[in-house]
Amino acid sequence: MLTKVGGLRDGVRYVQWSGYSTAAVLAKTSVEVQKVVESIDRGQPVVLGLIQATNRSLKAQGRNHQVVCYGYRSDASGPLEFYICDPNEPPRASSNTPYEVILRCVADAEDSEFPYQVNRPHRADRWRGFFVVRYRPRQPNLDVINVCSTDGL
Repeated sequence: MLTKVGGLRDGVRYVQWSGYSTAAVLAKTSVEVQKVVESIDRGQPVVLGLIQATNRSLKAQGRNHQVVCYGYRSDASGPLEFYICDPNEPPRASSNTPYEVILRCVADAEDSEFPYQVNRPHRADRWRGFFVVRYRPRQPNLDVINVCSTDGL
C-alpha cells in the first residue's frame, strides 16, 4: 500500500476516516455508494476499504479491512446490498452450497456506531462505513510466472 502515491493516499484515508464520528462516516459512505454502483454498472469490480476503527491510532488501524465488491442488488423494500469477496475468507470451491458474502446498511443505521454489516453464512461483522480504494489492476510479469511454473517439472 505504501509503495505508490495512490496507496499512501488510501492509507491516510483509513486513518482520517477512523477518526471521524460515525455520523460523518455514514454521510461519507453514502457518497461512496454511488461510486460503487457506477463502477459495477460499468462491469468493473471495486476494492472497498471497510472502516471499523473508532480512533486514529495506528493500533486501531488493524481493525480496518479491504474487500472486493463485484456486484449489488436492490429492491424497493430495503437498502442496497453489495456482493463482496473477502480475501481472508475465500469461497470453498468444493462446496455445493452457494457462498454469498453481503455488505449492507442495517435498519438501525442512524442509531448504531456500526451501521454496516457483512453477512457471511456463519457469522456477521459490523462496520462503520467504507470508501472506494484507488486500485488499478496490473498485468503480471509472465516471464516470472513461466519460470516459476517450469521449475517444478
